[in-house]
Amino acid sequence: MSPKPIDKQVSAREGYALWASHYDVHDNPMTTMVEHVLSQSSIDLGGAKVLELGCGTGRNARTLLNSGVGSYLGLDSSPEMLEVAGAAACDVIQFEERDLQGHWWTGLESFDLCLISLVLEHFENIEEVINAATHVVRPGGLLWILEIHSQLRGEGVQAHVT
Repeated sequence: MSPKPIDKQVSAREGYALWASHYDVHDNPMTTMVEHVLSQSSIDLGGAKVLELGCGTGRNARTLLNSGVGSYLGLDSSPEMLEVAGAAACDVIQFEERDLQGHWWTGLESFDLCLISLVLEHFENIEEVINAATHVVRPGGLLWILEIHSQLRGEGVQAHVT
């Protein structure tokens, strides 16, 4: 007999701590969409220095590396998600724990591309996150935002774990 599910609301931090070990094995159309978009990009990323905000398990790092990026730094506030991400770390793929609510860009150099993927739903004011990204994107650099469509958000679609 399987255990009865518990219907309990938890914070995003608690949810991602619970979700980390099996986040990448769920059939999630949103993460599948992101992977497809990243792998199909016609933009030449050869040698690009990439920063991802809210990298989670680092699932986008390998896709970006296969697209020819020169280096990747993923930032996330969940130590549990970053523990999973650490398996992909190498000389060109790095991860750091940083809270994206504060001055997270302090001490970082500039990047050719900043990726924000399925993260903005966790912020009251997305303008602050986007403006903060300008501190680390070099002049002429790129900011890619891949998010849940606003219509779906209006219908209540958001990250959830059971």
